Amino acid sequence: MNNFQIADIVSYKVNKVPYYSILIEKINENEYIVSPIHINGRYVRIDKKLLKKEKLNIDKKLRILREFDSTWFKNHKSIFLKTIREC
Repeated sequence: MNNFQIADIVSYKVNKVPYYSILIEKINENEYIVSPIHINGRYVRIDKKLLKKEKLNIDKKLRILREFDSTWFKNHKSIFLKTIREC
C-alpha cells in the first residue's frame, strides 16, 4: 500500500500509457488531486488505487518539474520547493 505525501511524483495509466504527475492535495482517504505534466497547470481528481509512487533519480525529477510553466510554480511554490528538497 502506498503512503502518498503532498509533492510526491506519482504516475497513473490511461490506456496503458503512463502519465507522470505531482500530487497536489489529498481529498479523502481514497482520492487525490494531481497535476499531470501533460496538461500543464491543470488538475485531475483520481482514485489512489490508480496511483503509483515513483522512485526517480534526480535528473528525471528535474525534467518532470521543468515541464511546468511559471504560473504553476507561482501557484505551487511550497510543493515545488518540497519536491526539490527531496532531490
